[in-house]
Amino acid sequence: MVGSEQCYIALPPSVVCRFGRGSDNTVVVSDQLVSRNHALIDCRGAGEYFITDLGSRNGTQLNGARVVIPARLTDGDRITVGEQTFIFRDVVESVPRTQIPEGAGQTVVMVSVEVITVLVTDIRDYTKWSRALGESKLTAVIGAMIQQADAVLRRHEVWGQKYIGDAVMGIWKHHRSESNDHILRSVLRSTLELFHIMEGLQSQFGFDEPMRIGAGINTGPASVGNMGGDGTADYTALGDAVNKAFRLESATRSVPCDILVGDATWEWLAPDLRSPAFIHRTVPLKGYPDPEPAYEISVPDLANLLRRTE
Repeated sequence: MVGSEQCYIALPPSVVCRFGRGSDNTVVVSDQLVSRNHALIDCRGAGEYFITDLGSRNGTQLNGARVVIPARLTDGDRITVGEQTFIFRDVVESVPRTQIPEGAGQTVVMVSVEVITVLVTDIRDYTKWSRALGESKLTAVIGAMIQQADAVLRRHEVWGQKYIGDAVMGIWKHHRSESNDHILRSVLRSTLELFHIMEGLQSQFGFDEPMRIGAGINTGPASVGNMGGDGTADYTALGDAVNKAFRLESATRSVPCDILVGDATWEWLAPDLRSPAFIHRTVPLKGYPDPEPAYEISVPDLANLLRRTE
């Protein structure tokens, strides 16, 4: 659908279909939120089509999730560029190519205030590990961690993720059409799996002792969108909800505990997840004038809770 009109664009295997405002694109989209060269669809043999974002200013969404790496398309997938939504149909059909008239001017950056849940994890005693392992092995360890964490977060429908040294941040947007319960369960499952990744790294690299992480989870409003410049795309979120998630993660060292959940996240949990396994705390957070309410839970207790409520 384009506006109120229904358009069809044929995708023969030999053609790369490009989306953007530039006149040389296959689909020319008149939308100030769309970059001149925004995204492309190509066929990689055996009828397998992939969508790739071309470093666009506002990103490409596939079924509501941002396209970070080339993603395979299946029948019925919804592709969103700017405010335009396209539906991919895996059918053999000869249809005319349709163009949307080209727009002009620079791309308008799409930044909006959304309710999000943020997950932050960080390696404990990172300085000790970095000195003990050396640059070469540490790079291999962090590379393996990021690769596995990326797969976990994408499987659990994360909107955006960032890797800052040894820290992992995942962002989930709360859409009106989606259940808060579904999103928060995805966050909790992701958290548990990230802890399991660290356990796997110990055996993978032959460490004498486990490499441990702490996790902070928080929910609240934030500004989300591309905060990068013209040459770089940096899809992220800014606001107190994000800052508090980082502070909660840091506080897991002083409590001490595995996971700290902000009180706003706790309030949004479904009744069956509000288990006594969550221990209420009042926690000092760096930069906050007064201690903040939070809920502590251990990895074994979270695993048992999710197992019981599946």
